[in-house]
Amino acid sequence: MSTAIDRDRSIARRAGASITPQAVLLVDDQVRYRGRIDNRYEAFGKPRRVVTARDLRDALEAVLAGRPVPNPETPALGCTIVPPEFPRKQP
Repeated sequence: MSTAIDRDRSIARRAGASITPQAVLLVDDQVRYRGRIDNRYEAFGKPRRVVTARDLRDALEAVLAGRPVPNPETPALGCTIVPPEFPRKQP
């Protein structure tokens, strides 16, 4: 496992990530899972009392066990990843 700071968003582009937070599980350069980490939020500013789905954990467990990922893509809830070259509004 590795981590990286993606200042130029090249990793996000390559993985197809468009929202933060959004998990992308790559195995041998193939996307096996893309989406939310869990269902902690049902909408912006509306956290659940109890997390009932742990999508990333389920995907990791499936890959490690050699099984297909049960839900290979789930909707992520967050902010759009903006390319660094996108013009910013000046205050």
